[in-house]
Amino acid sequence: MIEEGKDENEYIQHGETSMEVVKQEKQDEADKEDIKTGSYRRESTMVAACKDSGAENIIIPDGFPKQLDTRVLPYTIKIWKDKVTARYIGAGNHSEDHGSVRTDLHVPMAESVYYFEVCIKNAGKKGNIAIGFSTAEFDLSKQVGTHARSWGYRCDNGQKYACGSKVTLMADKSTHTPLKANDVIGCGFNAHTMSIFYTRNGCFIENALQELRGGMLLYPTISLHSPDEVSLRKGGGGR
Repeated sequence: MIEEGKDENEYIQHGETSMEVVKQEKQDEADKEDIKTGSYRRESTMVAACKDSGAENIIIPDGFPKQLDTRVLPYTIKIWKDKVTARYIGAGNHSEDHGSVRTDLHVPMAESVYYFEVCIKNAGKKGNIAIGFSTAEFDLSKQVGTHARSWGYRCDNGQKYACGSKVTLMADKSTHTPLKANDVIGCGFNAHTMSIFYTRNGCFIENALQELRGGMLLYPTISLHSPDEVSLRKGGGGR
């Protein structure tokens, strides 16, 4: 299934990689060693992303996640050649028929606060899109947050999840408007409070949980679930 106006050649093939990913794999091993010795830094040095311009105008610092990972994809997801746009191509017939995609790089270990956004180009038939973080062990055929090794926010009902458990907050009882095209959903974490937070169209929702463990390698993650859903990752940064 190809979006109208998109040529098959504009989709990336599974397994494509880059030198930056190869370099990061080597850095991952060093990061894991730093975790064991406790020598990694909690404080960050700089910068954030420009959140009110188009994705093509955002300058993301080296070492930060810049594109979606094309090496590991469920069959329900296709990524365009820009490597920041993902589309759901599955049937979406049952509650577990999800497809998730993560960034090629994890969030730098040095960041004390990190934040990224996703622009919804097409909310699809159900608008069941989720955004959050996952580790490298997370099953990409599942929805982020609703399964182990992941934390996520469901955009269709406003529910937050942590490794398969619902996170009950007062905000969940408020009226939640359906997801629509051009909505911008944000997600971030604060290493000082060990919490994850979410935003919608620039409005802070609230801290969702305080269950993160120090030293985890987290990847920004997007989950899609119904035909025609398309999301565009807008980049991110930390400080």
